[in-house]
Amino acid sequence: SFLARAKFVPLSTVQFYLKELSKLAHKYIDESDENNLTCSDIANWAFYSICQALFYLISFRETDLTASSKGMV
Repeated sequence: SFLARAKFVPLSTVQFYLKELSKLAHKYIDESDENNLTCSDIANWAFYSICQALFYLISFRETDLTASSKGMV
């Protein structure tokens, strides 16, 4: 929420955390076992939170992120 709403946070900082959160999400997906039938919401809360943070950042900073091709992550 802070990164998304605080306009004084540099775009480079937002981009850094978008990349880091994306890496965490991809790592979780890569390490999850497709055959694991004991999946539960509790086990996935961290992943859901990471995705929510990514979506929140993108939705509130999309103008900054897409203002130029340099801003694209």
